[in-house]
Amino acid sequence: MKNNLTYFLIFIGFTLFAQTTVYELDPVHTGRKLKESKASPSLYSVGFREIDFTSGGGNKKIINKDYLALEKQIEELREVEISNEGEQDLQRQKEEEVKSIGTLINDFLASESEFNDKKDLLREAQLIANNYNVKGLIYADSDINSSSQAKFKLLAMNDFDLKIHLKRILWDYEEMEEMDFDATSTADIEIDSNAIKLTELETQLSEMKKYSTVQLAAKTTTRSALLIGSKVPSVKKLKGDFVPIGVYYIVKKDFKNTYKKGEIISSKDYRNSGLPDASLVSSPQLLFKNKESKAVFISEMNFLDRFAFLINGKFNNKSIKKKRVAAL
Repeated sequence: MKNNLTYFLIFIGFTLFAQTTVYELDPVHTGRKLKESKASPSLYSVGFREIDFTSGGGNKKIINKDYLALEKQIEELREVEISNEGEQDLQRQKEEEVKSIGTLINDFLASESEFNDKKDLLREAQLIANNYNVKGLIYADSDINSSSQAKFKLLAMNDFDLKIHLKRILWDYEEMEEMDFDATSTADIEIDSNAIKLTELETQLSEMKKYSTVQLAAKTTTRSALLIGSKVPSVKKLKGDFVPIGVYYIVKKDFKNTYKKGEIISSKDYRNSGLPDASLVSSPQLLFKNKESKAVFISEMNFLDRFAFLINGKFNNKSIKKKRVAAL
């Protein structure tokens, strides 16, 4: 299944690259470049063939479903804990700001300054109360609690009346703070309970095996593989429009019943293959195809850039630029 997907993606690559860069090869131009560079690039045809492939056998590690279920439960509990902590932080912030209302009122009452010099304390307290929808008239003017402005002016005209009114407000806040404290204590208990449960589950997870081993039966199957074909006797035989497919590697030797000699694998498959060293695979190669005939070839990475006459319909002057730079 994996290999079928790989080859499907290869053909998808045909279309994608065809939409971006097109290289035109001309035998005369190619011959001139070969003569100038004195190069002899390797060039092979490529095609799909059915091969016998032995897979499976031996032991296989599989993940424990109970482990995954417990891991998911822990993750969900962590999310709840984070959410609770966030709500608790907001609640604490609210409590601190609401408590500051009482502090501001007490500071006003303790101050011996004139009303106009200290009224901003009440104004700030009223703004906080409004922000948290806390009831009670602390201050009013044309901007804040404008509907109660007349009532507040009447209170402010008599220091004693204002003092009695503000002390009643303070008593109400003290009762509200006690209620908030009870609610916060309940939330703290819930968070502590979640933390204990989370610790217990994490301990269970650490003592549980993540994988178990099963014995697999070996089987021989036939699959389609992308394989290197015959060597093209002369690169001057290539003519027409060509598009790159991508970077691929040629397997030099059979490897662990996974890859066959001559098989062509993608960069991703190479990275995931476990091939230990360069003695088992070629250097990176360019896989490309003829747009008209659909014939596929493999060669050095710079083959098309080096020998193409036109790139996307424009003259390929890369080699000319290199020569000029060298001359300078």
